[in-house]
Parts: sequence; C-alpha cells; structure tokens
Amino acid sequence: MSLLLLTLACSPLTIPGEADLEAKSLQLEAATVDTGVCSDDVPCDGSVAATGALAVTAGDGGALTVGVGELSFAVHTPTGVDLSEHAGATVSAAVVTDWMVAPSLQLSDDAGVVYVVEAGSGDAFEAIEVAYGEVLGEVVDEADYLLTFHALEVTTDDGVIPVKPGEVVTIHLDGQAYRFGAIAAYTTDTIEGGEYMDCGGEAPMLSYELSRIAEDRTFDAVKRAASAEMAKFSGCGG
Repeated sequence: MSLLLLTLACSPLTIPGEADLEAKSLQLEAATVDTGVCSDDVPCDGSVAATGALAVTAGDGGALTVGVGELSFAVHTPTGVDLSEHAGATVSAAVVTDWMVAPSLQLSDDAGVVYVVEAGSGDAFEAIEVAYGEVLGEVVDEADYLLTFHALEVTTDDGVIPVKPGEVVTIHLDGQAYRFGAIAAYTTDTIEGGEYMDCGGEAPMLSYELSRIAEDRTFDAVKRAASAEMAKFSGCGG
C-alpha cells in the first residue's frame, strides 16, 4: 500500500505523459525586446518612448529591427511577425518592464494598435482581453516548479477563441483584422518539499504577439527549434 501511495503521489509530478510533453513542446521561445532605454535603474512604465516614422528591417530567425523616431528596438518575434506593410507610417512606441518580466513593446497610430509583443505578463498594455484557458498538460521543471500549460482564450468580435501556443490566427477587434500568435502560456506553482518552495518562485508566462493586418489571412502554426529553450522567466533556481 505504501508503495502504491508513493507511486500515485509522485508519478503526476515526476513522470510526464505524452500529453504533458506535447504541451511543453508547443511553447515557443521567449519574445525579446532590446529597448536601449530600459534598465534596472530606469524601468519603463508604458509611457510613450518615441513617435515617428516606422522603419522595419527583418533578419534571420525572427529578428526584427524596429525604428521609431530616434529610437531603435531589436525585437525577436517567435511567431514571425511581418511589419513591412506598416513601414513609413507614423507610430508611437511604448515599453513596459516589470520585476522578473522582460520588456514588452507596443506600436500604435491614430487608428489604434499596430503591433504588440507581450513578453509574458499578459496585460502590459491591456491591448486585448486574453486569459488562460484549457489545461494542456503539466511538468516539473529543473528548478522544482510545477508548470501547468494552457491554451489561451482570446476575446474577439466573434466571441472567445481558443489559441494554443504556436498557433497563429486571424481575429477581429472592433471590426479590424489582426494577426494573433500565441507564444507561451503556463502557470507556475511550488512543490511541497521542493528545493525552492520557500522562494518567491518563478513568474507565470502569458506571451503573445498581435499585429494589425489589412485583411483576413490563414497562417501556419509555428514550431520551436529543437535548439531553442521555451519562453521562461528567471526565478529562484531558474
């Protein structure tokens, strides 16, 4: 009986099943924004950092250089956003940083949001209503945190739409078409007896990209390269 109880207690946390491993594999690598204007000493609070003509240069592997006025942002877009159709338009750029959370970037114009890359807090700009949805699986990571993977639920003109990490879909907001790509979505919890259970823990992850497009399109799902780590914030032991 003791062996059975021990097996039942440990197996869900230490032996992930196929669905759990598949859920983990869906998570894309981290979106990054190198702002040149935010630091530990100078955090960004979402105020407008620059306004000017949008310049966009695409590189390999999801690299974008986004110029707005006199500022330049190096962006890694895990879902492969293409902003070339907005090049030359006058936009404003805003950046948000937070403790344990990488910078998120928003570009907007007189018509509203042009592009948002949400690094992981989910609501840096409150540009869209998005929440954790269906549980897809769970694993224990190398720092003894239980990660519970989710699909995202996105509120649109057409109702609430589920989007799994790696999926890229067209959605409609206030009558306008947008490209929505889910990067990663999971909650975190400590494990009783785990090495870091008394620590502040790792931040949860809710990361996506949103970009305005001229018309509805169909997009292929995106897979994380085998050499890339999934999106993750650094916490105690992380």
